[in-house]
Amino acid sequence: MNNEQKTSAPQPLATQQDTGPFRGVGGFLLFFCVATTVFRPLACVAEILRDPHDTFVVVVNLGLAAFSIYTGLTTWRARPNALKLIKVYFIVTLALPCLMILRLSTNIKEIVQQSPSENPVANGLKVLIVVAIWWSYFAQSKRVKATFGSNL
Repeated sequence: MNNEQKTSAPQPLATQQDTGPFRGVGGFLLFFCVATTVFRPLACVAEILRDPHDTFVVVVNLGLAAFSIYTGLTTWRARPNALKLIKVYFIVTLALPCLMILRLSTNIKEIVQQSPSENPVANGLKVLIVVAIWWSYFAQSKRVKATFGSNL
């Protein structure tokens, strides 16, 4: 009877080491979540404050801030749809500088004369580089694969 009790005893729960050292939101993935949830919306608010009378800028930045917070929180909580949402977030992030260029394309002289920090072409190139780096991370990261079950 003692042998039966020993074999039917409950098994211990899996330890953190059993699930892998890369599982969970940490490292660069945590940095992405903080940047997307906190810093990107703050940058959108700063953009709105810089030109509060431009309805297009206000609407686009409020929408981007809300979408950024949603994407960051979904990723931070490691929800199953996070990778699809990140992909859409990257596409939207790339599309916005293109919209700004198209919006100003009627006045090429104005685009050329803007300072590098306000030039939509220069900003578009910066965004392209940042998205390319993050996309590469999400496509190859061991942590992303362990946490979400796949990569981008």
